[in-house]
Amino acid sequence: MGASRIAAMLTRILDKNEYNIVVIDIDEDGFNRLPNDFEGEKIVASGTDLETYRKINFTSEDSFLAATNSDNVNIEAARLVKEKFKCTKVAKVIHDPMRAKAYTEIEKGVICPILDALLYYKENILSL
Repeated sequence: MGASRIAAMLTRILDKNEYNIVVIDIDEDGFNRLPNDFEGEKIVASGTDLETYRKINFTSEDSFLAATNSDNVNIEAARLVKEKFKCTKVAKVIHDPMRAKAYTEIEKGVICPILDALLYYKENILSL
């Protein structure tokens, strides 16, 4: 959910491996980040709209990534998918490092680009 840069990169990888992908974004222009040869479904809708997930027949067997530029939307969409569809393969992007750290302490599936970059720097650059 969300056609952010992170979602677009993941879409490239999954689409090449022939996964069935649905990208939901509230702004149709976001789909411009997707590969030109993207074969999945694009839906213009809010990622926090329960009916959107029902229309695409989302199930507990699916996986879900909330990757908009809004932490609040990502957190709410991930919660909705976990609770309403009993999906266990859920991840969300949280850009605020302090907030991401707090969520990481209580659940799995938190991606924080800033913390990931700092960890990479610490483990791969400072250790040289």
